[in-house]
Amino acid sequence: MPSNSSLSITIPPETLVLPSPEISPTETIFQQPSSDPTTSTDVKQIKTPSIQKSTQFEIIQTSTKRCPLRRMFAPFHNLSSKLSIAHQYAFQVACGVLFASLSTFVPTFFIYGSNWVGITIVVVLQENFGASLKQGVLRGLGTTASGLISIVLIVIAQHFPASVSHWLAPAFLAISLFIFTYLFSYMKKKYPNVAYAGTIGCITMQIVMLDGYYDLLDNDENLIGVGFRRIACVLAGVIIGMLFSLFVFPQKASYALRKELGNIMGSIADMYSSISGIPPEVYSRTDITAQSDLLSGFGRKLSRSRTLSIYPVHAGSPEDNAPIMSLDEARSCALNIIARLTKQMAKIDFVSNEYLIQVPFHLFRNRHLRDLERARRYKCAIQFMQEMVYPFISLTYLGAVTELTAAYVNDNNTVGSATINGNQDRTLAAFSSKTMCNFSRLMLIVMHRSSEILLDGKCNMHRCYDQWDEMKNLLDCAHQEVSSELDRVVEQLTGKTDNVLELVAYYGFLTRSEACWKSLTKAVSSFSTFPDNDD
Repeated sequence: MPSNSSLSITIPPETLVLPSPEISPTETIFQQPSSDPTTSTDVKQIKTPSIQKSTQFEIIQTSTKRCPLRRMFAPFHNLSSKLSIAHQYAFQVACGVLFASLSTFVPTFFIYGSNWVGITIVVVLQENFGASLKQGVLRGLGTTASGLISIVLIVIAQHFPASVSHWLAPAFLAISLFIFTYLFSYMKKKYPNVAYAGTIGCITMQIVMLDGYYDLLDNDENLIGVGFRRIACVLAGVIIGMLFSLFVFPQKASYALRKELGNIMGSIADMYSSISGIPPEVYSRTDITAQSDLLSGFGRKLSRSRTLSIYPVHAGSPEDNAPIMSLDEARSCALNIIARLTKQMAKIDFVSNEYLIQVPFHLFRNRHLRDLERARRYKCAIQFMQEMVYPFISLTYLGAVTELTAAYVNDNNTVGSATINGNQDRTLAAFSSKTMCNFSRLMLIVMHRSSEILLDGKCNMHRCYDQWDEMKNLLDCAHQEVSSELDRVVEQLTGKTDNVLELVAYYGFLTRSEACWKSLTKAVSSFSTFPDNDD
């Protein structure tokens, strides 16, 4: 869409009644019905609590007694709150490598392979415990399987008859190296989830088998020593790495995923707020008036018109023509959010790994079942959040949100009709600006509240009964409004009307809005402990 496109909007003189900033949060706003029968509307009230950042909503807290072990590590916990994640991870790896290097100076079994222990620690330690656990398990399995196979092959080559061993042993080991390297590489390509184990298997087989062949040529009696040392050192490195990942500035994948999803939900809300041009003081009010007949103004006689920029301007500044967010910027922002969600989807396995390793400790309390269900719900929530963002990528949808809300921000009037003058004239929709306001406001309230719950690491989500239940009530009410409005549009389309183009465009807008609301409802249900029948 060209940047110099203009939006021609004809607006009726009736004004839209909206909550005033001077009104107390406990007061209620009602819109008086118009005396004109063609413009009569039914108004109902929806109570919603404020979510202003200055007054955070109350979250149910549970009092727990601190165990002696937690009191012992309290100074480290206080230190971790002052260090960045990068510094914590660097300190974690450095301590693990320092501990592994001590075996070089102290006579132990690992004096012949302390470098393998240190290398394993560096490779195993990842950004969180779940990722470290997966990396450690794959490295341990790949090293153990490949090392044992190499040891068996070397022992077989050692017992060849002396008359043929000088040519049969190297041929046997070379063919075996080819076959098992092929198998490990095939596993790496065929099964991406265990690809790292296949890589380690190829590396370990070359190290153990080639070193064993050199010992075989030298008639060394300890042919398989290098294989056992390799396996023992790697397993020791995996165990040490797991301990440091668990006790030295531990970073749990479940907490990291929850925090990142909270940030992404906040980013979606910020993007929607920027696109719609609705300022925080509008959607942070505690009272909302909803108009039941949102199509009542279609037949009104339009008395005046004005031309607005295709991009919305900041609320309260009609003279300021600086755009809040252009359509290209909005599309880029939506694509970036989807990329972030896709990245988090790949980390779901890390959360499941953390929950699975806790099963022996919580088996008799059935906590592991709730934790595994939470991991599944995280995955579903990410999918639903992606579905929330998809409509924002549509240029038509973004145009509808941008231009028509711009009229609401500057005039507070009901939009009659809108036409974009670009490469070709195209009538969008005769949306009611009040419909846009209520939809956007309810969506932003739920988005911001769910984002705050996710970002609050001290809050147990399964205990926020009232918060989740209240958000679901808001979403149910909004969904009923959209559904009833769709029925009215279909009813008018089947009858005799002169506003076919406007109604068709309005229908497309409502279907996209309904898709966003449904996805947001499913995401909230996934975060909460209220299961849906379709789960």
